[in-house]
Amino acid sequence: MAKIEDFAFYGTSGKQYIFQVYPIGTEFKDIGGVYIFTRREINSRGGVTHNLLYIGRTNSLPVCCGKNLE
Repeated sequence: MAKIEDFAFYGTSGKQYIFQVYPIGTEFKDIGGVYIFTRREINSRGGVTHNLLYIGRTNSLPVCCGKNLE
């Protein structure tokens, strides 16, 4: 599945981290990474907000974030 957008997340220090947003069920290459699950919503002005649900780190994106979540 195709990337939806880029999303800027700010850590507690104020440092900005850019994440790529993909839909649940996306097939990822077998690499590690940091991931965030959010609830993506369209706001009243037509913009997008992300409500943070979970932050994690993995050695295999397909195992934690792949088709098994559908």
